[in-house]
Amino acid sequence: MPVTLEDLKAHVRDLGDEDDAILTRKLAVATDMIKQKVGGFDKFDGSVPAPIEEAILMYAAHLYANREATTFGGQAFMLPLGVEDLISTYRDGWTY
Repeated sequence: MPVTLEDLKAHVRDLGDEDDAILTRKLAVATDMIKQKVGGFDKFDGSVPAPIEEAILMYAAHLYANREATTFGGQAFMLPLGVEDLISTYRDGWTY
């Protein structure tokens, strides 16, 4: 995996071990989702670009902090994470 549990814990400023299972699950989901969106990590020859790693961290942190639908003023909205911007140029057949 391009991002480790320790990377994610530093990103969310979690120094304890009590949420390791939850963070590990959120990291796995985020990694899989980003991997699918960019068409796999094997095309990067063993070195995943930093924007992809940052997108994984951002997505996993969002999943950790917002375990339910994100709402504002009683209405649910998609949260603009910047993840799509970070991975857009790495997608197969991308257009901007």
